[in-house]
Amino acid sequence: MEKIKDRIFLGFIAGMIGAIPGRLLNKLEFKLGITDSRYEEMASMLFVSRRDAHKIMGNGVGKIANGLLTSANGITTAYVLSKTGRDHAMLKGIGISSMAWLGIYGISTQAQVRKSNKPIAALLSYLDHVIFGATTATLVSTLGADSIFPPHKDRDSQERCPVNGCPSQNDHLPTIQIWQISNNQSGRAKASADRLR
Repeated sequence: MEKIKDRIFLGFIAGMIGAIPGRLLNKLEFKLGITDSRYEEMASMLFVSRRDAHKIMGNGVGKIANGLLTSANGITTAYVLSKTGRDHAMLKGIGISSMAWLGIYGISTQAQVRKSNKPIAALLSYLDHVIFGATTATLVSTLGADSIFPPHKDRDSQERCPVNGCPSQNDHLPTIQIWQISNNQSGRAKASADRLR
């Protein structure tokens, strides 16, 4: 499969797919009654009234807003990994999604979006965002072309010289030249030893 070279498109795809596990988990938590918060509903309340948030138009607005937020998170992850490398990608993704979670909850509080009556709801929401961040970063690392990421020294050297290691600087020289170099070095060492005497 051909890998993606465009960072924005890569982040968009990774963010949209990476949000699926968190959304499914949120729906399950809502059905089980563990939480009373749904992401589409919270997002729609930023734009429409609470009464209209449950209607078809309000629900559609919520889905669009949530999709844009997940895409923005994915694009941010793609740019961060393309600048800093794929090392510890999942931790970086979790950090980015955690910042997004703080921002979203801060905005929704200021916008007077309905707060959950269940104390565990915020913790579950954070867990959903951790899963989202880790999944998105993994997708960015997997789907992104190697050319958009900075080289990893250890990995790149192993790829270039996988078995016997890279040749030294003198390996390409003929045997006679190597013998001359070693003789010159031993001669210099002898001369310096004589001077010390």
